[in-house]
Amino acid sequence: MKLKYLNKQNKTHLLILALMASETKHISESLKLDGAQKQKASTISTHANTLFGEIMESLDDNQRAQMLRLIRDKTIEVVPSNVFTRKDKESEEDEWVSTLAQKAFEANCIKCERKDHNSCELKCALINMSVPMVHEDTEDCPYRVQYDAEGNFIRE
Repeated sequence: MKLKYLNKQNKTHLLILALMASETKHISESLKLDGAQKQKASTISTHANTLFGEIMESLDDNQRAQMLRLIRDKTIEVVPSNVFTRKDKESEEDEWVSTLAQKAFEANCIKCERKDHNSCELKCALINMSVPMVHEDTEDCPYRVQYDAEGNFIRE
């Protein structure tokens, strides 16, 4: 498996996997597990750590660096799911990010003819902001708008 780009959901899942790998041993100690339960906790930690390492190896350097920053800078916390004020704030932030991304996308990605998309700062910014990609499974830029010979938009 080779992941080219991590979307927001995949970044979250990988962050959870890293957390599982590191926290399972602490959980075992905290809950004072012994015998078979302690062994299961150790097995979970080992498998999560191995899987995390394999996935990280499959990422390109940019995506790997993003994940390492995410792991360093973010934490997961348990919050009530009915916190309306948090939802409103997230919604407002998402709206601003979407507006900026849309304007940048319209100005640069439509009819883009850049040969080296790996050096595109806008592509990196859109990926870091978890903006949905036009094409997720491509060797080309995931945000490049492509058209067929008749001028029809190519979705995949």
